Amino acid sequence: MSKHELIFPVNLDTKYESNLFLRAVWARFRTEFGKCAWAFMPINDRVAKLTSLGRIDLGTDNTIEVSIRYKKRGTVQMIEFEDTKGGALPEKMHDILKDILSTYKVSRQRYVMKIVMNFQYPMVHYELPHIAIVPTENGSNVIKMAIMGYDERDARFVFKKKLNNIVDSLAAFLWTDVKYGKNDTSKELKTEGNVFIDDVELNLDDEFGVYKENYYLTERALSFMDRVVKEDSLSKAMSRFLSAARLYKNGIKLEDISRQAVGQGIDYTEMVMVAYMSSLEVLAADEEIKAETCSVCGQQKYSIAKRVRDLADKASNGNEYFIKGIKDFYNNRSKFLHEGSFGSADSFIDGVLPQVNESEDGVEHQVYYLNTLRFQVGKIFQWVLKNSPSL
Repeated sequence: MSKHELIFPVNLDTKYESNLFLRAVWARFRTEFGKCAWAFMPINDRVAKLTSLGRIDLGTDNTIEVSIRYKKRGTVQMIEFEDTKGGALPEKMHDILKDILSTYKVSRQRYVMKIVMNFQYPMVHYELPHIAIVPTENGSNVIKMAIMGYDERDARFVFKKKLNNIVDSLAAFLWTDVKYGKNDTSKELKTEGNVFIDDVELNLDDEFGVYKENYYLTERALSFMDRVVKEDSLSKAMSRFLSAARLYKNGIKLEDISRQAVGQGIDYTEMVMVAYMSSLEVLAADEEIKAETCSVCGQQKYSIAKRVRDLADKASNGNEYFIKGIKDFYNNRSKFLHEGSFGSADSFIDGVLPQVNESEDGVEHQVYYLNTLRFQVGKIFQWVLKNSPSL
């Protein structure tokens, strides 16, 4: 092997181990060379089982290209470095990689990272080993997470990914938008911690999770978020729940934008329905179901629509009005996606003018009650979190 290239065997069999190793390499390079910047241009050669990552800048005079060889996609068999101008690579690179391979599983450190979040109402104080939600004097909340990282930049990378998961989760738990706040220098309030929604008496008119103008969480919800922060690799069930929660959160944001856009020649109503109902499709995707595929049309014989209806049935304890509401919204969503049917296109800003049509209801729905849909889907999230043994 010439001095301008280095091929280092890694032989890792899982995506989890492979990515831990790569994170450790980039962090160690930052420490050893003072710099680890990327011109990230990934190209995958499936035949050669080789992924070129692009060029890495270590602050040296080299022009170094980095590649990964793998036996199966998502793993690292070898990592390769080559100076494309023929210059000699730093001599200590091999020893660095050798040391990392033997220590990457145990060399991470604990970093506590935080950010200010704004809710419609402030949240009470919660604290578990890996996440804390602390109220402040001005009504914001500080979210703190204990992140395991190889250096501060690596920890920030993980923190941003975990933060997205937490924001998505909170939207699904509280049925409201969650916004990033500005730097908050006001004093944190040291109140009684971990008072759950089951510990307070809610009035029938209270929104879910709201009591005396404060948000509360269930114990299951807080435990779920703590595991999201703690775990390096989430289970399929947790990942599916988080994907559904992100769609639900996007629906909430689009619904809020839609209200602000009234009279401006733009309507997000159908897109809101798409986000909400797509979140239910993801929630209803049961990995235990072995769906058969029709040999003629290629469609699944056990339909996604039926799974959504079944989930609504379970979550509402067979409430026909609730099930019909979900079914109607699902059908309207499908008509929009597959037929271009805009049910809200004839909405009136200054009132409703009833009209008839050939639909099952016999009328044109000029106004969709999106708030109703938000709460119906939110109740299904609530039921899934409470009753799913895999969460």
